[in-house]
Amino acid sequence: KLADVASNGELLDWPKNDTRRFFHVVYRVGDLDRTIKFYTECFGMKVSRQRDVPKEKYSNAFMGFGSEKSHFAVELTYNYGVSSYDIGDGFGHFTISTQDASLLPSFIFRFQEINKMHGSP
Repeated sequence: KLADVASNGELLDWPKNDTRRFFHVVYRVGDLDRTIKFYTECFGMKVSRQRDVPKEKYSNAFMGFGSEKSHFAVELTYNYGVSSYDIGDGFGHFTISTQDASLLPSFIFRFQEINKMHGSP
């Protein structure tokens, strides 16, 4: 349980030894140019790459504070013809990297246990 981990002091030590990191998170947006402007002007992020995929009817831009090789990125995706999303409907997914894929089942189990205790995010 989370309380047991915290009481053992492991909660403060695991980040020092953990090599996992978030790569990016995806948000669907109704106006890509306006959203890029917002992230640039309000947060100081820069576009690291941008593409248009007409065959699949979407465009996206990856934004962040540095290279995607070492920094978290926000992927903004515009689906053709969709001008807005209800709150909560725009989230796509997030990605995590790990050097030891065999640890993935334990990560998923911990996520499920926390979900049971606190409810879905």
